[in-house]
Amino acid sequence: MRTPLPIHKRAFASDDNLVPLINIIFLLLIFFMVAGNITASDVVPVNALQSITQTPQAEADAILLVSANGDVYLNSQPVGPELLTGLLLKQLALSPDPEKFRVQVKVDAALPVEKLKTVMGSVRRAGLLRVSLLTLKGVLP
Repeated sequence: MRTPLPIHKRAFASDDNLVPLINIIFLLLIFFMVAGNITASDVVPVNALQSITQTPQAEADAILLVSANGDVYLNSQPVGPELLTGLLLKQLALSPDPEKFRVQVKVDAALPVEKLKTVMGSVRRAGLLRVSLLTLKGVLP
C-alpha cells in the first residue's frame, strides 16, 4: 500500500502581499505619466489676457499664437505677418466644411494693440467667420 507523499506547506512570509502592491503602484505611476502629458505646451511662453467671464470653446481648426514681441505662430509653426493671410486661406480651402472653420487666437498680454490689429486684419482678409480670442478667467480689479 502506497502512502501519499507529505505536502509541505510553505510558511507565510511577510512579503507575500507586497507583489500585488508593487503592481498597483507601477500601474498608477504609468497612468499619471500618461495623463500628465495630455495638453501640449505653447511654442513660446505666453501670458494670456484676462477676462471676467469664461465661455467654453469648441475645438479649433487653426490656432494662432502671438508672442509679446509680435512673433506669429500658426499651429506651432512660425509665420511671417505677410504670409499669414495666404496660409489661413489655404487651410480654409482644405477644410471639409469652410463654414465651420474655427480659429483661436492666443495673444500675450504685453503685446501692443497695434500689432494685434495687424494680426486680426490678416484673419479678416482671409474671410474667416469664427474667430475666438483666448483669455484666462480673472478676478474683478
